[in-house]
Amino acid sequence: MRVQAPFYVVSYLIFNLALNILMILVLKHGSASILALSSTVLVPIGNFAFSLDFIPGHKPQKPTDVIGLVIIMSGLLVFRYMKSWHENFLDKKKSKKDRLKRIKSREVSEQSEQRRLHPLLN
Repeated sequence: MRVQAPFYVVSYLIFNLALNILMILVLKHGSASILALSSTVLVPIGNFAFSLDFIPGHKPQKPTDVIGLVIIMSGLLVFRYMKSWHENFLDKKKSKKDRLKRIKSREVSEQSEQRRLHPLLN
């Protein structure tokens, strides 16, 4: 049984709508740099999606594709969490109270910056 063209069109519309909503949420709760970095993940994921059997014209997945996805994801995680990892685990000289105070002040400044830059998203 062949899948009809409307299935592909509706699937595209649903996934595109979900992608746009997720991009708005990433921008609202993160930053523009996080959005740019997370958008780089779309290329390897798209490559993986086109290796699925039910996609017309599919190609087999290569090991370098998986390695590329792992490198991109690890870079995204390091960029996002390295500062907090450093503050929480490597900075043992400062007291826990000082670290929590610094983290809280950074969160407040990030929230005020987001409100200033994106008044419609709040």
